[in-house]
Amino acid sequence: MDHGETSSPGPSLFECFCQVLDHPTFRSMAPGKQLLYLQLLRWSHGNGKELVEASRLEMCAWTGLAVETIKKYIPQLIDEGLVKQVRASTPINPAGYEIRWMPAHSPSQTDPTAIAYYVD
Repeated sequence: MDHGETSSPGPSLFECFCQVLDHPTFRSMAPGKQLLYLQLLRWSHGNGKELVEASRLEMCAWTGLAVETIKKYIPQLIDEGLVKQVRASTPINPAGYEIRWMPAHSPSQTDPTAIAYYVD
């Protein structure tokens, strides 16, 4: 029984993307890596899917990045825990990836970037 309590839904997809864009880890990434991560989020969570099945060539088409760039950044995203390869590619099927949101981040008041927002 509900007892009048309403469970608070999690943040909206838009709010989650805003949190990623504002995250210091995301801001410190190379632009191509940022683009790849955002596209992976779009093709997973943006489509309501748990798993992204994509070849490197498909990722190139989504991002406009070169295959070598995709080969460089996917392992980095995996090492950082933002992407998990759950199935290797085969000659007839692309690899399967789980894409994870960045952990929540709240800047401290002593963080110079947090203070900079209040100073013109």
